[in-house]
Amino acid sequence: MEKLIETYLEYRKTLGLSQATLKLDRTCLQKFNQYLAARKLTVDRVTNNEIKDYWSSLQPLSRAFVHKLLLILKAFYRYCYQHRYLLLDPFRNLEIPRYQVQLPKMIPTTAQLRQILEAINLDTWIGKRDRAILELVYSAGLRLSETAGLKLDDLDLANRLVKVTGKGAKTRIVPFGKTAAFYLKLYLKDRPDRLNPILFQSGKTKGRMDRSTLERIFDRYAKQAGLKFRFHSLRHACALHLLQNKAGIRHIQELLGHSCLRTTQIYTQLLPLDLKQAHHRYHPREKEVAKLKTEKNPATSIQSPAFGKAARHG
Repeated sequence: MEKLIETYLEYRKTLGLSQATLKLDRTCLQKFNQYLAARKLTVDRVTNNEIKDYWSSLQPLSRAFVHKLLLILKAFYRYCYQHRYLLLDPFRNLEIPRYQVQLPKMIPTTAQLRQILEAINLDTWIGKRDRAILELVYSAGLRLSETAGLKLDDLDLANRLVKVTGKGAKTRIVPFGKTAAFYLKLYLKDRPDRLNPILFQSGKTKGRMDRSTLERIFDRYAKQAGLKFRFHSLRHACALHLLQNKAGIRHIQELLGHSCLRTTQIYTQLLPLDLKQAHHRYHPREKEVAKLKTEKNPATSIQSPAFGKAARHG
């Protein structure tokens, strides 16, 4: 099993996956190997029933982690079967139920974001850097790792575009707004090492900022504003606020770099009132009702399936 894990991980490296992804793969596969060793099973003897038993043993863990672990294990067995390292794929006739992505919690409003951003002191280059970071993340919907990995060459200020390296080492070009561009120019003009290839320099080492540093920066300014949000809530806010202002779901998917549209569609569940208002505003039958009311036509009082209470509230 150990040799197969190393072979599989070497293959995964060739796909350009991040170290975090490869680490999670290793952790999950080693966990399964420990399970097999405890039951004196070998990797080539695992059947559909053994996978089900293993699945049951994972129930105390979170549903999200169990789902991820099973997907990693399924991909491992598919690789081994396709490359003839194993004669049996125990996942072949086993369906893993879809995991329902949880709705994002604690998304700041535009007013709350303004409070957080205005808590930043722009008298120092550090303050200008922090404002530029948060404005860019909110404008372009960047992830933590994407923000930390930005280089100066990734930025196109003239066209307000930034090249982002996301999950699976996939790159995408995303736009950002005039406000973010203004604070980026302010920061770049004042940063101590203008030739440094790293876009957002650390205050101490002038090197790349890590994820935990970015989290602390946002947390500090949120607390100064009397609020409590995570750094990732900026990405959620970007998507939700675009959706509230009638941006297309496909455009938001491309901006955020979601490989699956279902992931982006989760934000639509946060807009039940907006959806209802849009229905009343744009559905042709609702327009007919509005027209009839304007004309004060007696027909509007008729309780029919098209124009009655059932139609207005259904």
